[in-house]
Amino acid sequence: MSLVPQDKLNNRYQIEAVLNPSPLNPTYSAIDFERNEFVIVKELQIEALDDWKRMELFEREAQTLTHLNHTGVPRLIDYFKNEAGTRLFLVVEKIPGVSLATMLNNGWRPSEGAVIQIARQVLDILEYLHGLNPPVVHRDIKPSNLLRDAEEQVHLVDFGAAQHLLHPEGGRTVVGTFGYMAPEQFAGKAEPASDLYGLGATVIHLLSGRSPSELPQAGHNLQFQEYISCSPLLLQWLEIMVDPRVTHRFRSAREALAALERAANGQEFNTAEKKASAAPAPQKKLTKPLIAVGVLVLLVGGGLAVALIPQGPRQPQALHHACFDAALPPVKPETSPEAEAFRTDFMAKFPQPIWWEDTPAPRLANIEGLNTLWRCKPSRSGPDLEMFKASYQLILDFPSNDNTVVTALSFLRLADESYPQLLELQRFAMDKYFYHQAPEGWDKPGRVVAGIAIDLAQSLNQKNAYTETIERLQRLLSEREKEINDNQLQLIAKAYAYALWKSGKKPLALEKLDQALKNYPEGTWHKDLQTLRSMIAKS
Repeated sequence: MSLVPQDKLNNRYQIEAVLNPSPLNPTYSAIDFERNEFVIVKELQIEALDDWKRMELFEREAQTLTHLNHTGVPRLIDYFKNEAGTRLFLVVEKIPGVSLATMLNNGWRPSEGAVIQIARQVLDILEYLHGLNPPVVHRDIKPSNLLRDAEEQVHLVDFGAAQHLLHPEGGRTVVGTFGYMAPEQFAGKAEPASDLYGLGATVIHLLSGRSPSELPQAGHNLQFQEYISCSPLLLQWLEIMVDPRVTHRFRSAREALAALERAANGQEFNTAEKKASAAPAPQKKLTKPLIAVGVLVLLVGGGLAVALIPQGPRQPQALHHACFDAALPPVKPETSPEAEAFRTDFMAKFPQPIWWEDTPAPRLANIEGLNTLWRCKPSRSGPDLEMFKASYQLILDFPSNDNTVVTALSFLRLADESYPQLLELQRFAMDKYFYHQAPEGWDKPGRVVAGIAIDLAQSLNQKNAYTETIERLQRLLSEREKEINDNQLQLIAKAYAYALWKSGKKPLALEKLDQALKNYPEGTWHKDLQTLRSMIAKS
């Protein structure tokens, strides 16, 4: 249960208002009686977590703020757990300001001079962060994370996404906000220049009144010039800040600030080094959000996803790839009417991402090729766009081969967990391949659909869709329980019991966990089931 006004916390803080009533991660305004000042309290309800990445980001914000000392960054005041150990609290200085996003939404349209002053202050903060050892990259510079106080001082907030470059986080989570994220962040790579891109995109938003995600693009280049009115020198500065090629941006916040000062004074700044190796400027032909012949542009999750209307299989070409010993043979995709119908339906439901045409990937003939491509890379720090594209294309080429499709679908999820249609993709796999029989030699015939169900249930629980989790897992257990191994049955029981518990069915959740601990003795997830049972019993 979340806190409410007048609640006391840790014998020190009194809640004054609920700023964000999120069920997992609420935020409050409070009074710190020890310091006699207002503070911001962020809470993370551990017992409600199904995705531990949230805890990692929450703890990272506390760890990052502990080492920061800059007037443009809120001070960390306290970090603690409640007595039961089920909730984390982060207390930070309350900045008496308004976010630039709120100001924009209220009709604020800043002058060029005001925007330059904001950019100066943000660059000063970034110079401090990037100069730390190790450097700290914020990774989510945008108007809603920049507050301006009554004295027009700018403050950078929300360090949950921040990354220490010597200790990058694991996993494949892409952190940032579409429109303000540099292209390299989509591949899970962030560096100081990524924050410069975010600031450049923010300045464009301030000057144009439009979110960068609403602006047309040519390739990865934002086509913003027609939407803002500013001096040619500031325009030139912005083009460098949001150059999609990281090596063509300013080398540091200090260099960007020096160039900005010269631009503000009407003086040329040195860009020869940036332009010497630059490709020719993109043509002024704009990519606009409209429906054209052969192309369908869809709004997906606040961004854009481009789906090419299938015009029949493309002509395959042999190619060499570093992961394969020999040249890959040409692929001959299926050409039946059923295959064409599948492609049309699949691409309409699951659009190709916006980076599709700019990302090279081998066209593979079978799942053995996919396995080779996956094993070729020893580690991944973000989305594997090449793997995603190769898997997606294999599905389109051989839609009648169920083993190929279900394997490629699993690789799609592994390759890019940030794909906007991921949940719908998991539902599609569960529905279409519910009765799929695993290939001969596998331990159980239901192993494939069980894996699909486990992934789907975890995704549904993260979105609080507990009723759907319960219904889908009930059906799976009633029809195919004997065809699933104990390891998978334990994971299914864990997701099932969690959904029952969160749906208010605590006794039934405990009953199902007891049954799983007794009926599935060969699995390796006993400890997880026991931990969940203990948590539910104490709730």
